[in-house]
Amino acid sequence: MYKRLKKIFDKNLKKIKDYFGIGLPNRDLDLNFSLPTPSKRGEKPNTDNRQLLRQFKELLATPSLLLTEIEEYLITLNRYDVILEDRLIVSNIGLRFFYPIMLNIFNKYRDDGGIPDGKNKVADIEQVEKILTLLIKSYKLIFQHDYNSSRFHYAKNRLRFNFCAMRLLELIYYRQRLLSLRYTLLETSSWLVAHQIYGIMSEYENVTKRYPVLSHHLFKDNNKKTRKVQRKSIEDYYMDIQLYAIIDQLSWHTKALPFIDDYLSCITPSIVPVRYIGGVIAPAEMVVYYGQKEPPHYDTQKKDDEISLAWTFNFTPLLVQLKLDRKALYHANAEKNEFLVPKFLRKILPEYRLPLIEGLETLVVMDSSNYTALGSEPYDNIRIYSGIAEIYDKLKDVFQPHSKNADSRKFRDAMAQHSSALSEDRDGSEESLWFKCDSHSSDTLCLKTIESQYTESYHIGSLVLIEDYSTTPSQLNIAKVTKINRIYKDKYVQFSVKYLGSDALPVTMRSANIKPEDDSKKKVLSGAIMLMTHNKVNSLLIPFSKSYWYNSEVIIFNNNHEIHTFFGDVVDMSQDFYQFSLKNKNIPLK
Repeated sequence: MYKRLKKIFDKNLKKIKDYFGIGLPNRDLDLNFSLPTPSKRGEKPNTDNRQLLRQFKELLATPSLLLTEIEEYLITLNRYDVILEDRLIVSNIGLRFFYPIMLNIFNKYRDDGGIPDGKNKVADIEQVEKILTLLIKSYKLIFQHDYNSSRFHYAKNRLRFNFCAMRLLELIYYRQRLLSLRYTLLETSSWLVAHQIYGIMSEYENVTKRYPVLSHHLFKDNNKKTRKVQRKSIEDYYMDIQLYAIIDQLSWHTKALPFIDDYLSCITPSIVPVRYIGGVIAPAEMVVYYGQKEPPHYDTQKKDDEISLAWTFNFTPLLVQLKLDRKALYHANAEKNEFLVPKFLRKILPEYRLPLIEGLETLVVMDSSNYTALGSEPYDNIRIYSGIAEIYDKLKDVFQPHSKNADSRKFRDAMAQHSSALSEDRDGSEESLWFKCDSHSSDTLCLKTIESQYTESYHIGSLVLIEDYSTTPSQLNIAKVTKINRIYKDKYVQFSVKYLGSDALPVTMRSANIKPEDDSKKKVLSGAIMLMTHNKVNSLLIPFSKSYWYNSEVIIFNNNHEIHTFFGDVVDMSQDFYQFSLKNKNIPLK
């Protein structure tokens, strides 16, 4: 009898303690989102959820008007001191109507990566980004109030507190991916919010508990089916945000980003934050601090005695898997056997497989150049040509300077000195010249220019020819666009190129397996470019083709010469081209 009574007493005592928050840890971590304080002055937003539902439903047939209505409502909501319970309800209603439109914007523009952006794309993404920011602000007001409240209030609203933490990280996750459609990064304030939310939740709550997500998945795969992910945890979303920055979304064509998200989601469950207490960071580890305003870094940036709350990520499992997948892809391509492709990679378009795996293997570390404009100076002595076909024609003109085609290119050559063939005003015309930014390595060049509707088109992986005519004869270098960065809220755009080689020569080629009697113009691949890499290795650039791979036997035609050779390893690639090394060591380039 005594034991039974004691059991009942203990059970009721626990309920009482839980109700009043007795026994909960002290919330000692500082949290200040620097939010303006809402007031009771000004226009009061409608908090009748039924009326609000009707108001938004009436505009479902006109998404553009619905977005404007949601934006104006959230602006009013965030200015007024609304009861927290009402704020949560109406914020959820706004999110419910906004979310499908946001997904449509993603799907509409995800294949449209590069520069310049059309006016409609800019307007649509800016409006969606603004609404995401307004929603984040509303949930932050609730989260901050609950965190700074008494134990009793905190215990009473603990479920709401966890819900807001989950939604905040989820909205930051979407905002990060939305900004990547325009090659723009999260600003420092968003990184601080993400780190603080995860730090607080890891200290005082369960960050591995899984909650319903806003939808099954952000993107659709190639079969137009949605990936069914019913629930995710706070830690899942936090790691999604970190990994997206670590793989450097500025270095990928927007078409590839959904594949990267899918790939990372399959591999990274074992990559979890671990409390950092100081000491040496392992080679595949990065560290994050609670008050950090940037993505993870390889170095600690602080002395051990200054460490408060910090955690590390170890990427060894990802690197191991990437190495295995790259080896399997090389084997599958050499054998021309789709069944040898790793199962998950089969649903990824062939032109993205190797660039994705080899790009992820590098795990580009974020640096200051990703956040601020680099120092720059006018680069008046260059012309830039984009695309393998344009470069091939330019090289033909170099080697045949008196051809009719060469004469017709004079105007286009003059325009290649500018990033914009035309400009909207005189000042813009002067600014449209290229600017050379601070370099970080010997084999890359960072450029900056104004962006207008007339700017020459470039995307990640674009092949470019850089002609430096400050010397006589002018120097020609072939390079690949490796990074685009629209400086946040600015009209300038930065992008980096990686040199692939010099001493370029336009050639044609065909497979050596074609019999001479079957040879025809259709069998010959024009637009190929032979060049010497910086490692003094003969290589050949060809447009993307499924017909050629490692060990392919080919015949290269240059003037009256025929060169029999075999393709070696892939030196570089994008969705536009492949660069193969050539096994012949003594191929003339003149």
